[in-house]
Amino acid sequence: MKLIYLIFILLATTCSSTSGSQNDIDELLKSAKDIYFENQTFDAIFDLTEIMQANKISNVTSQITINSSITFINCTFKGDLLAYSAKEDGTVVLSIFTNNVSFIGCTFEKTVSFRASSIMGRANFSNSFFNEKVSFEECTFFQKANFSDCVFHNDARFQNSFFMQNVNFSRAEFEHTAYFQAATFNSEAQFSVSKFIGYADFSLISCRQNFFANYAEFADRAIFNNSYFYGRIDFLQVSFKICEFKKCYFNGEFRFNESTVSKSINFDGSVFWPEKPDLSIFEKD
Repeated sequence: MKLIYLIFILLATTCSSTSGSQNDIDELLKSAKDIYFENQTFDAIFDLTEIMQANKISNVTSQITINSSITFINCTFKGDLLAYSAKEDGTVVLSIFTNNVSFIGCTFEKTVSFRASSIMGRANFSNSFFNEKVSFEECTFFQKANFSDCVFHNDARFQNSFFMQNVNFSRAEFEHTAYFQAATFNSEAQFSVSKFIGYADFSLISCRQNFFANYAEFADRAIFNNSYFYGRIDFLQVSFKICEFKKCYFNGEFRFNESTVSKSINFDGSVFWPEKPDLSIFEKD
């Protein structure tokens, strides 16, 4: 009888970590326990910088450290999800995640901000919907990052983001402006079959390995000016409207096979090594 009672207590404790409230998450974070929720809806704002104790690292910057492994699957967040905050006095609070961060198949109805965060484990936001602005600008991803099949209904900010390992944006859809200025891709960057309905800014990016955007669609202006590509660059069967690759440096195989441009494409001032690819296909567009 005692054994049955103990099993019942154990099951009840386990279930509480999968169907709890925001208070449950707060306590799990503070105690550095792993978080796992499926098919839940959360109404309140999640401001991690308020939940966790911040440590001051300069006169204007404080930082929180989250040691929990975070996993949400098919969850809905009706309030903001914030791992970055800027105070009225000019100070900011940043976040460090020492473990995995996964929001798979989730819906975010309000603002999402991981600005200037450091994610030391894997980051997985695949199949998620972002209804408002989302910011990963200045974010450092130490392991693989997955944003495949995401839909960004508002601005998506990845300026100055730093990807140490592979990043995947396959089949992602950007309905407003996509900001990737000065992003660094140290490993393979995958944007194949992605759709950019609004303005796409990839200026000043640095691609240390392969960059793939096969079958992608750029319905508005796409800018890659002043960028560096050191690996293989594939834009196969891509649809462009207005595109600029001004003053870029290409040091690898560069392919635009069967791609089309409805208005204009510009490679002024770009350097190709060891030789310039055949761009005559664009003269027919």
